[in-house]
Amino acid sequence: MRKLLFLALAAVIFSCGSCSKEGDTGPAGETGATGPVGPTGPAGPAGADGAGIIYSEWLDVAYDPIVGDYDGDGLEDDTAAYETVIPADKLTNDILSTGEIKVFINIGTAANPVIYPLPYTDLFAGYSINPTFAAQEIYLLATNSFQTFVDAEDGLKYQQYRYILIPGGTAARAGKKIDWNNYSEVKAYLKLKD
Repeated sequence: MRKLLFLALAAVIFSCGSCSKEGDTGPAGETGATGPVGPTGPAGPAGADGAGIIYSEWLDVAYDPIVGDYDGDGLEDDTAAYETVIPADKLTNDILSTGEIKVFINIGTAANPVIYPLPYTDLFAGYSINPTFAAQEIYLLATNSFQTFVDAEDGLKYQQYRYILIPGGTAARAGKKIDWNNYSEVKAYLKLKD
């Protein structure tokens, strides 16, 4: 009896030892049915387009030279700088104290824009354009005359300006951070039209 039990136990051990998990992969099963779709939530309210943002069209701007007697000899010296004022009727004291004002120059054309935020500084050429803001006007002081012009060769207009007035007084929103000096990001965020 012991011999028979020993042989049965040896047979079980031998058969278990020869089993493996390796082998040919069986055929793929059929794809199951798609589960039910959960309920759709209610649509949120439509946001206000631009949320009270005020922006100008692209404007033509002319600069005036600033000349004077800088050395005290009684004669007018060379031009020291250039200045201009952009009228901005909707630039209020409220925006000045709680909002944001941005000014951009398009040194390219309307069809092929190259846009810079002001203040603009080119250290290599020694150029700068600096804005100062007051109620209903944007004052620009520049080292050169960066006025709007039509190129004689291609007949296209260059160096137009645009301002954007952003009223304050609303709670800050969490979300995408905007680089307010990048015209493309500002335009997309505020849904501005060209």
